[in-house]
Amino acid sequence: MIKSKLVFFFLFFVIVGCGSSKITQTKIKNQISLTETERIVSVLASDSLQGRYPFSETYEKSMSFVENFMKSNKIKPFYKETYRDVLIQGSKSANIVGLIGDYDRNKEHIIIGAHLDHLGVSEDTSQRDTIFNGANDNATGVTAVLLVAKELAKHTFDKNVIVAIFTEEELGLVGANHLANRLKKEKVNVSYVLNYEMIGVPMLIGEDKVYVTGYKKSNLAQEMNKVAGKEFVVYLPEDNMYGLFEAADNFPFYRVLNIPSHTISSYDIKNYDHYHKLSDEINNLNIKHLNNIIQNSVDIIYRMLKNNVKIQLSDL
Repeated sequence: MIKSKLVFFFLFFVIVGCGSSKITQTKIKNQISLTETERIVSVLASDSLQGRYPFSETYEKSMSFVENFMKSNKIKPFYKETYRDVLIQGSKSANIVGLIGDYDRNKEHIIIGAHLDHLGVSEDTSQRDTIFNGANDNATGVTAVLLVAKELAKHTFDKNVIVAIFTEEELGLVGANHLANRLKKEKVNVSYVLNYEMIGVPMLIGEDKVYVTGYKKSNLAQEMNKVAGKEFVVYLPEDNMYGLFEAADNFPFYRVLNIPSHTISSYDIKNYDHYHKLSDEINNLNIKHLNNIIQNSVDIIYRMLKNNVKIQLSDL
């Protein structure tokens, strides 16, 4: 009789525990609302920010928006009292770096990041519209990172999460390179990097899918799909053809720290005609798709962290 009761209680707690896990995951996904996603990406891609060109007064406003979002959502500054990883003292250009967890450079960290900067204002004043708003490139990526971080900050994990909004990507991955070298110098233990770039329109193969650059360089895609229970991450042949792995902010971390570091994107070269054009505007985005990618991302990253999924470089 006692044995039967013990078996009963064991099964009860297993069932309840599994149920709670599913409820938690559902809640996490549902916290990412279409309204909030649209609000943030609209602010970042607005004319008032004048194309988010580094060193400008409007870029200062862009950085302040990101800092205030982190502060209001209990994402701590990574560097003591400031979110800013300044490249050159006195300039209006800096990486904005937050932390989920307590600072301990020996603890394992992951980085989720995206670049904030874009091309600014066109010098061709003969055109009616002169602002490179950069809605897809890369207001969408920054929106994703901020909203994923907002939800992750409500939980505790064995790993710390560095939330990095990079500057000067358009000038040659300058901000990411600076942060990668600084983290190496400070001996911060970083396990892997997820960089978000241009996720505002569906891939031609279908909605709710992304690719990762450097697909074969680690087990990231396989582990993300395993956690998702579906093929969320696909292989993009154009990755190698166009050198996409080396072209985004993931690359300095791979090169400097020798860790898995990938860019997550749904821009498949053929699905968006507005890349680096004045027409990269909010009205050319699919906000529902963007929101779905963010929802899937927070669910997957949360579970990867909770389950301590190991991402490692492949033996190529």
